[in-house]
Amino acid sequence: MEKLPVYKMKWFVGSRVQIDLIIYIICMCLLSQLLVFSHDFVEENMIDSSYSLYLITTVQVAYFACIVYGFWLTSRIAGPLDRLKRHMDQMAEGKTDSEIHFRKKDYNLELAESFNDLVKNRVNGK
Repeated sequence: MEKLPVYKMKWFVGSRVQIDLIIYIICMCLLSQLLVFSHDFVEENMIDSSYSLYLITTVQVAYFACIVYGFWLTSRIAGPLDRLKRHMDQMAEGKTDSEIHFRKKDYNLELAESFNDLVKNRVNGK
């Protein structure tokens, strides 16, 4: 298979997961910088001391919330892929012809549909 030159590669495929990951990465970068700046503002007395604890706590809570969202996001990506891999391994061993089902909020639901179509075609001998 011939490798495409960089200028011909399709960088954005328009998938929901790609958009969510880009937004997540941007938010984590911005929150990281805001966390650093908020500590600098407090150390340099650029912000009133009564608001300093509030500012730092708010940024830390938002940062922690992004980390939790990251775990949720990756479970919605990696979980279905792991389930699909295990199911494909079972099919390769001839153990199952059953369909695979993803959770409603999982990414790549169309991947499960395509796999189920493959299973149906295999069972019907097409």
